[in-house]
Amino acid sequence: TGAESGVSPAVRREAVVALAGLNLGAGVPEAVAVLRLTTDEVAAQALWRGLLGIRGASARLAEELAKESLPTAVARAGLRPAREGTQHQALVTVLLKQAGLAVSGTQLTAAELQALAREALAKGDAARGEQFYRRVELACVACHAIGGAGGKIGPDLTSIGASAPPDYIVESLLYPNAKIKEGYHSVLISTKEGQEHNGMVTRETENEVVLRNAANQEVSIPVKSIARRASVGSLMPAGLLDSLLPEERLDLFKFLTQLGRPGEYDAARGGVARAWKVYLIVSANQHLGSERVIAGDFSLPGWAPLLSLVNGALDRPSVEAAYPNRGNTRGLFAATQFESARGGTVRFTLAGETKGAWLNGKLVPVAREFAVEAKPGLNTLVLQIDEANIPAALRLAAGDVSFRTGD
Repeated sequence: TGAESGVSPAVRREAVVALAGLNLGAGVPEAVAVLRLTTDEVAAQALWRGLLGIRGASARLAEELAKESLPTAVARAGLRPAREGTQHQALVTVLLKQAGLAVSGTQLTAAELQALAREALAKGDAARGEQFYRRVELACVACHAIGGAGGKIGPDLTSIGASAPPDYIVESLLYPNAKIKEGYHSVLISTKEGQEHNGMVTRETENEVVLRNAANQEVSIPVKSIARRASVGSLMPAGLLDSLLPEERLDLFKFLTQLGRPGEYDAARGGVARAWKVYLIVSANQHLGSERVIAGDFSLPGWAPLLSLVNGALDRPSVEAAYPNRGNTRGLFAATQFESARGGTVRFTLAGETKGAWLNGKLVPVAREFAVEAKPGLNTLVLQIDEANIPAALRLAAGDVSFRTGD
């Protein structure tokens, strides 16, 4: 079967989920074997979510993992999906042990939360905190938007630091169910076919319920298939910060308390490109040429979505993380899109060195300050970056257009 070795990792992951859905007894041991071999964090989380969407799989996985251990990184990747909702506590306990993490068991008092907030303000480093915020395993970016860029599952955080007391922010991260913003309660729906879906209701009719899950995907569930529906509180899992060291938590708290305040962490001003897609030409895809890349053809496989820092800079570590093994490269490109109400001249300010620029596929001059002739509506600007000397920060700004913040 596809669950056996000898096939591609992606096909094998799909196969073990299908097998577990048909036969838990046979599928769970196969799933553990595939999990052990899954080194990509995003793929591991997707596999965990697929398995945990099968009724009864959580308990069987906990039993199996009591006998078979997983690599630390794979166990950590499973913690986020396992903590979404309250039905996987046995599995969470096993994964915490295998991930080398401690269970969050101490409930801080109001005075202790205030003291922790004061410590974060005094000792935390907001710049480091922003890097922790962007970690894949925390999924902050996938769930929350800043300046319009990011997920829409949780509340927008653009001005959280200016609108909420620091101790409220600390409490919300440590105990998500203590303060759930109106409209962000999640539900668990079990179907008659044995599936379980956890997320927020985005719309509902007499025939279907549509959930947005923690992977930022919309799932349509026919009402006639629903066996059980229950409220499970916040979609943000408790214990999310267990993977961070105490000083790292202070940095994350400090970052969030600065959002919306004047300075580097004020994302409300707009006028800057926040959503990018990058593309690297290597020997494996060079036969496709660069024409579709410079035209901003996002149907071309290989584009990697990236978000800028709060200050609008697309930083070097983010680009390098998208392509950790660049090897023998043939060209690196970054694309962003903007809307122009009437078209005409658009003046940009650019920080960071580039090798060339194309607007809607047409070569345009590029400098620290440059102007282009945009068409009315959606435009795509593609910049070529020196892959051997990626700029520390690439920042594109314009005052008379609206930059797209996502797909």
